[in-house]
Amino acid sequence: TSRLAMNIEACGEKFVEQALEKGIVNDITDFFKVTKEQLLTLPLFGERKAQIVLENVELAKQNIELNRFISVE
Repeated sequence: TSRLAMNIEACGEKFVEQALEKGIVNDITDFFKVTKEQLLTLPLFGERKAQIVLENVELAKQNIELNRFISVE
């Protein structure tokens, strides 16, 4: 899954499904462009949870390895 490839905490399968359904993410690179406003449109997302996801996305940006980011389908 994209979570395993990017190692983003708080971005589980349910989050990915909801983000895809809402059109917030369409591919793996969209995770790096997600905004708090977009996250707040998801069910059960409040300020705190949105902030945690954003912080973890920022950490993933700093720590991602190129071979994990590039995947062949």
